Amino acid sequence: MAMQSLVDGQETDQIAIDNRGLAYGDGLFETIAVNAGQPEFLELHLSRLRSSCERLSLMYDDDALRHEIVRILEHSLTERAQKEVLKIIISRESTQRGYGYDSSSTCQRIIQLSPINHTQQTIRQLQQGVRL
Repeated sequence: MAMQSLVDGQETDQIAIDNRGLAYGDGLFETIAVNAGQPEFLELHLSRLRSSCERLSLMYDDDALRHEIVRILEHSLTERAQKEVLKIIISRESTQRGYGYDSSSTCQRIIQLSPINHTQQTIRQLQQGVRL
C-alpha cells in the first residue's frame, strides 16, 4: 500500500513551492502510530498539536482536521496494513518573503498515511535496542 496524502482535504501529494513550512520551517508536525486502522493516543496527540500551534500562532481548522483524519483512515480500509504511520503537518501558508509573517495568515493541513516498512536494521534495533 502506498502513502496516501491530503492537503487541505484534497487528495494530492503537492504543495506550493513558496509554502512557509517548506521555505522557513514555519510549521510543525505530529506523528501517530496506527494499529489496525486505529490511531494510538489520538486525543493526546491532537491536544499537543493544538497547544504547539497556539504557541507558534498557527491557526488551523480543528473540525476540518478531525474530519480529514477520519477520511484518510477510512480510505482503502480493506487494503490496510496492520501498522501504519499518520503524520499531520500544520504549515503556515505563504504570506510574504522573509522571516516576518502576517499573524492572521491561514495554515495548510497536510495529512499523510503510510505503511510501516521496517528495514533489517530497524527490526534489529527493535529487537536489541539502541545504544545512545
